[in-house]
Amino acid sequence: MRPRAILQIMGVINMVVAIAMLAPLCVSLFFNDGDTKTFVISVAITAAVGLFLYMVFRTKDIEISHREGFIVVAASWLCASFSVPCPTTSQACFPR
Repeated sequence: MRPRAILQIMGVINMVVAIAMLAPLCVSLFFNDGDTKTFVISVAITAAVGLFLYMVFRTKDIEISHREGFIVVAASWLCASFSVPCPTTSQACFPR
């Protein structure tokens, strides 16, 4: 089991999720609905966590086994389920 490779891949996945969260940010900017601040904060937190994981646990050898692949998939779903609803939960912390 190589946790460094797993965490590096998780960092990349978090950065991809942050890039995907840019679409609702653009829609919020286009319609000027007032939620832009919460989307920016959520994208920044998700990207920062992903960049941190990628930079700290970076390795040259990223080959993973089937077992490690299952761990990456399960952890990806967990990370996405915590980071994607971040804009809706952070609206209570950062009112308009």
